[in-house]
Amino acid sequence: MIVKSEGPAKVFIGARLENALFKDVTLANASFENVGLAGARFDDIDFSNAVITSNCNFNGMQIAGVSVKELLASYARRQAAEQA
Repeated sequence: MIVKSEGPAKVFIGARLENALFKDVTLANASFENVGLAGARFDDIDFSNAVITSNCNFNGMQIAGVSVKELLASYARRQAAEQA
């Protein structure tokens, strides 16, 4: 595991964070690669300007009680209907 300080930020490589608690955390400009968040819970979170790129698995994920997979499928149907 590598955990090193780089100014106010930290680098975590190979860190085991199962059952970790994060409270009052700011992740502006943070970068995540090959991170598993299965089973994680988020409350009072700000995703402003967040970018989600390839290889994302949203199976079982919910936002405000709505399936993310269904939200994305609904959005895709709406986009297709608008372009038709």
